[in-house]
Amino acid sequence: MTPQTLIARLDKAIAGFGQSITLERTAVDTATGAITVTEQIEAPAFVRSTAPQDLLSAATPAIRVTLSPTGLGSFGVPGRDDRITIDGNPSNVEEVGPLYYGGQLVRVNLLARG
Repeated sequence: MTPQTLIARLDKAIAGFGQSITLERTAVDTATGAITVTEQIEAPAFVRSTAPQDLLSAATPAIRVTLSPTGLGSFGVPGRDDRITIDGNPSNVEEVGPLYYGGQLVRVNLLARG
């Protein structure tokens, strides 16, 4: 199996069962503390919540997101300070798990809360 085969299979699965999300790369101005968006892309992804949401609790639900390197383009691997918007709801990226096969990025798993 090659990295290209793994990416092609992931792209096909996301095309059939995924949804569109927005990724935003952010930067913080150290002097003012203001957060600005430096780059934004639309990308196809798998989106799954980790558990049913407790409507009475104030806790924010965790969301698992799987991305293909094909959809990321020049954005690259998202980082902890990046934001993700799913169905108009913004979330913060908390964990990033890039997966490599044969030295090539084949998948990115994210955990977001928001």
